[in-house]
Parts: sequence; structure tokens; C-alpha cells
Amino acid sequence: MAGLIALAMTLTTACSPGASRSDVTVKQLDERSEQIGQSLTATIDGVDRYQDDISGGGEMWENAEVNDDDPNGWRYWQWSAAIELAPDAELTPQQAADRMIEFLEEDGWTADEPAVDTGSDRLGFRKSDDLGDGWYVEITYWKDPPPDPQNLSVTVISPSTNRP
Repeated sequence: MAGLIALAMTLTTACSPGASRSDVTVKQLDERSEQIGQSLTATIDGVDRYQDDISGGGEMWENAEVNDDDPNGWRYWQWSAAIELAPDAELTPQQAADRMIEFLEEDGWTADEPAVDTGSDRLGFRKSDDLGDGWYVEITYWKDPPPDPQNLSVTVISPSTNRP
């Protein structure tokens, strides 16, 4: 549970005001977030899963109290996937994360300092592109051995925009 709280805190602070753009739409950020997320999960296509990946995204407000009623309020897109590998999968969650990390590094993403605790590792990566500064990807994997669930998650956070 502490890992989920830390993840939520990381995600809500991932988009800095300097990363904001007013010439990009939320739809564009949605499409790019989905593309990045799908590219990452494709690195482990064919690896046995306990269940189908649970993925999706949504528009998030930088400051919900202020922006909720403001059609020009600053918002960003967050895409995430929860992945549970089969207990006898050919990859561990760490090896699956390593494939995703290799993809990000080859694509020019810069790694943050890893956040490590006893039960999981959380790895963040940043990049800027034509849609803005401040893209953020976080990969978290749990270290529990089988028969415990073999979980990892991927989160993509876009830069901010004030255009719907």
C-alpha cells in the first residue's frame, strides 16, 4: 500500500508548470501516451500472463480544486497498465521491466534515480518531444517469488495543456 501511495505522489508531481503547452490538445496527448504505453507493453508480447493486462488512460487536472470548472484549466493525460505475469512465465517481473527499460533508453529517455524499497522497485524516465517537455514514464515491479503474483505496472504521464 505504501508503494501505491508513493506512486500516486510521484504521478501527481510529474508534470511541472514548465512542461505546460497551450498549443497541444488533450487528444494529442492521449494518442501519444497510448502509443508510448503500447510500445512498452509490446516488448513483452508473448510472455505468459496470469490474466489480460488491465490498461487505460484518463484526463487528469493539475489542480482539481481550481481547474475542475475551468474549460481552459491545465490538464494532462495519464495512461497505465497493470500486468500480472504467469507464475511460470519465462520472464520475471524484473526481466520484463529490463526489456522496457532497454526500449526507453534506446528511444532517448533519461532515467531518474530508482526508488527502491523491500517489496518493489520503481524506475522513472523523462523525455521531451514535439508535443512538449515533461513526458514521464514509470515502471514498477514487485519482487515476490512465485507462487505470489508476478506483477509489474507501467504509467505514462504527458506534459500539460490547457486545450481540451
